[in-house]
Amino acid sequence: SVMSLVFGLHLINNGITPENVTGEGVVSELLEIQCADGGWSLTGERGDADVTAMVLAALAENRDMPGVETAISAGLEFLSGAQLPSGGYMSYGVENAESSAQVIIALDALGIDPGSDGRFVKNGVSVRDALEVYRLPSGGYSHTPGGAESRIATAQSMCALGALETEGSFWVTDRAPVEYAPVKGERGLFSGYKLWACIGIAAVGVAACAVVLAKGYSKKNLALV
Repeated sequence: SVMSLVFGLHLINNGITPENVTGEGVVSELLEIQCADGGWSLTGERGDADVTAMVLAALAENRDMPGVETAISAGLEFLSGAQLPSGGYMSYGVENAESSAQVIIALDALGIDPGSDGRFVKNGVSVRDALEVYRLPSGGYSHTPGGAESRIATAQSMCALGALETEGSFWVTDRAPVEYAPVKGERGLFSGYKLWACIGIAAVGVAACAVVLAKGYSKKNLALV
């Protein structure tokens, strides 16, 4: 499915090298299933804003591959045309926070400011502004305007806001290996007195089990264990 390709490409973009799968191959498959209107969808021949945004976020790290820049341009044109007068987006006929959040993540990955780029501002309202419509006094976000707090909407909205606060794509992590550096004076689990404590506990456990095996499973012996 398109989502398998999207998240598979994210893994490859982060340095994962699965057997018999290449970034070029995954990108090629994504380009092959792009809809005629420039978007992508789970099913059907018409693009969906949510899915299109997720594909663009994945393709953002592969712009040097043949055909990708053209596909991204068509996808951006689709998203610009799909933006509602409210500045937000809908998916499967429902205006919702998650679609706007995914568009923000995609634009940020592509180096486009979702708060000021004219292609994504309708009636003076940007997609960034539109996301705040879903913000509730609790700090969470609702799925639909005026709706109750939604964990999924809140999580995706937080991802979008986080993307705006970090450099580069939200989906690309720091590929440099992180080595554990213990704090000065820190002891490991099996260092110092902890080692002897573990050995002592293990010895007591073995002895207790030996008593049960030797004298039978009486209540007294089980209590000893």
